[in-house]
Amino acid sequence: GSLYSMQVYDRVIPSHSVSTLVVLTMGAVIASVFELSIKFARSLVQDRALREIDMALGHHVLEHLLSVRMDQFPASVGTLSAQVRGYETVRVFMSSAILFVVVDLPFAMVFLAIIAALAGIQIALIPVAFLLLALAMGLFYRHRIDALSKAATATSNRKLGLLVESMENAEMIKAAGAGWQILGRWNMLNREVVGNEIQIRQYSEQSSYMTAFIQQTSYVALVCAGAYVTTTGDLTMGGIIACSILSGRVLAPIGM
Repeated sequence: GSLYSMQVYDRVIPSHSVSTLVVLTMGAVIASVFELSIKFARSLVQDRALREIDMALGHHVLEHLLSVRMDQFPASVGTLSAQVRGYETVRVFMSSAILFVVVDLPFAMVFLAIIAALAGIQIALIPVAFLLLALAMGLFYRHRIDALSKAATATSNRKLGLLVESMENAEMIKAAGAGWQILGRWNMLNREVVGNEIQIRQYSEQSSYMTAFIQQTSYVALVCAGAYVTTTGDLTMGGIIACSILSGRVLAPIGM
């Protein structure tokens, strides 16, 4: 798409060459179909990888659980069951964020090389600078979200454990009149979970807002620098458009 735009702005529009436009458009459509087929193929490969990951994780979790000594089991069976279910979160994370970033990140380096070839090293340094800035921002928010996620997960496990045990021992709780104690513990755990989840959502939203701001600022800086270079160098208007499109492809995996 970026190279197509560059050729249209540099070759077709100035010369009003319809035949060149037709050939370029056909080539762009063929390339788009090829890219679509690659995405379908990647999806099939990813599904196979997920199936293997899921089977390996499920086997490892149950094997580990069966190997735990009885004196090491937690007092709350409900909490233990919630922890065992937690591996689903790991599987979902590995199936979405990690695999996509691992696949897309090398292409960001390719796009950087193309920008350097089209506009020079000076222009390519602009997305590199914003890439490092986005990476630093992601690490900044990661540490905060990581701590909150651990606390929220532990509290959620205790909350689910309390729910399971309350259902199993409902008759004893009613006979002893201990419902108010269970309700008090439930409300306390619920407040902790809700408080942590609100903070996690706030940090996540802030990081997404900052990522969008960095991408927009990178685009503005690249167009500004490209416009200046056109007055002193060989960079064309089509080259500016191509580099601005590619800069978004460079920052996309880092934003993820």
